Amino acid sequence: MPFYSVIYPQQLWQIEDPPFGIYIKGSNSALFGGIAIVGTREAKSHRKDYVRKLAGKLAEEGYPIVSGLANGIDTAAHEGAIEADGQTTAVLPGGIQTIRPASNRELGEKIPNHGALIAEVSDKQSVHRGRFVERNRITSGLSISVIIGASGKTGGTIRQAEFAQNQSRPRFLYDPEEDDGQSPEKLDDLGFVRFSSTNELIDLLDDDWREPSPGIGLQQSLGDLE
Repeated sequence: MPFYSVIYPQQLWQIEDPPFGIYIKGSNSALFGGIAIVGTREAKSHRKDYVRKLAGKLAEEGYPIVSGLANGIDTAAHEGAIEADGQTTAVLPGGIQTIRPASNRELGEKIPNHGALIAEVSDKQSVHRGRFVERNRITSGLSISVIIGASGKTGGTIRQAEFAQNQSRPRFLYDPEEDDGQSPEKLDDLGFVRFSSTNELIDLLDDDWREPSPGIGLQQSLGDLE
């Protein structure tokens, strides 16, 4: 999908250093109006459980869940969306023909039937460490907001947070009452607003997010997580 295509996401084109084209396997509709839910591979189990439920509820309301198919929080976000029969988009560091990491191959093969796999490069190009960082600008660039489910003090999640800040995306950090060290203070400096419960998140969401959809409304739907 070249940048001049009429269905290329304009929100992505407006970021700094946008991809001149993206490879896609799945549904184009999964590229619009998404919410990124990302985080560390070493997330605590209670955080992954919460993210899976939150992603499912947001997906039920029609918001594609955008993440990077990494282990940990990313996996929980994709799984939650699929389990809710919603859409999810996985932004890959390499080509769409090769699922990375290999441990998520089965999950990745499901995603085109529930959204899309996308990548900036083809499988003919090599994958190096920088690709994992570069794809983060696409993850947040596609999204109307970014939620971090868990983070270390350094690493890929912090780089993703920096992209979200540079792109002026609304930014939220899950910070449960249990202090497990996975809501680092560095994210406060990057403009992430903390929430410890779904009700808090509801209050923080923009009004546009809370437009009622057919059936159960978003506020009521998310409230069921409590």
